[in-house]
Amino acid sequence: MRGRLPRSRLLAGVWAGALPLGVWAAHFFISYAAVAVACDARWGGATGWLGHTLLQWSLLAGWGLALAVLAVLLRRAWGGVRTEDTRLLPGVRLGAAVLAGVGTLWTGMPLLWLMPCRWA
Repeated sequence: MRGRLPRSRLLAGVWAGALPLGVWAAHFFISYAAVAVACDARWGGATGWLGHTLLQWSLLAGWGLALAVLAVLLRRAWGGVRTEDTRLLPGVRLGAAVLAGVGTLWTGMPLLWLMPCRWA
C-alpha cells in the first residue's frame, strides 16, 4: 500500500470525464505540431498514394486512432448513463465524450481536402 493513493469513486469519475477531452487535446496538439515540423522541414511536398502526401496519410491515421479511442470512451460513457440515471457524473462523462468527438471530427475534417503545406 506504500506509495499508492487511495482510490476515490469521485476522482475516478472525474478522470473518466476528462479523458475524452484529453484525447482531443492530444490529437489537436500532435496534429498541429506534426504539420509545423513537417512543413518547416519540407516533408509534405511529394504526393503519394491517391494524391495525398505521406504527411496527410500519417495525420489521417492519427485522426482515425483518436476517433476510435473516443468511440470506445463514448460507448463506456453511454453505458454509465444507462445504468446510473440519477447521478450527475455519468451525464458529464457522456457530454465530454460527445464534445470531444465533435471537436476531433471538426479539427480533422480539413485533412481530407486541404494540403498541409503551402510554399511560396
